[in-house]
Amino acid sequence: MCGPSICKGPLKQGSDMHRRDRQLKQMLDTLRIKAESIVVPWDHVVCHFPQQNGPAITTQRPTVELPASYLTAFNDMIKRYSEEAAITLLNLPLPPEDVNPNADRYLDQIRRLTDALPPTLMVHGVSSVISTAL
Repeated sequence: MCGPSICKGPLKQGSDMHRRDRQLKQMLDTLRIKAESIVVPWDHVVCHFPQQNGPAITTQRPTVELPASYLTAFNDMIKRYSEEAAITLLNLPLPPEDVNPNADRYLDQIRRLTDALPPTLMVHGVSSVISTAL
């Protein structure tokens, strides 16, 4: 759906959404990937995050802290817009730092995120840079 450098949070309506859509289309064209790009507002998904006082929510939030309602809403959104997709690409959420007590919960979160999706490839990288050179 979106790479980590494309979608990082709720988009402002209008020009920001169009700019990111053009950026994605240009990247797909550069990589010679024939794909359809659909900009999907997702305020109805991020509203499931608990409100925090202080710093804004980051994309590095530990997966074990993600509310089940957020994961379910995100999963529903993906299903709605990718019913006929040959493959769905998702960023693999960061595993918890303290793996032993949180491993089962982390795997449960991944299951919630991917439940009943079309074929899905989850990718984790150390940066959001995409290289097109060999």
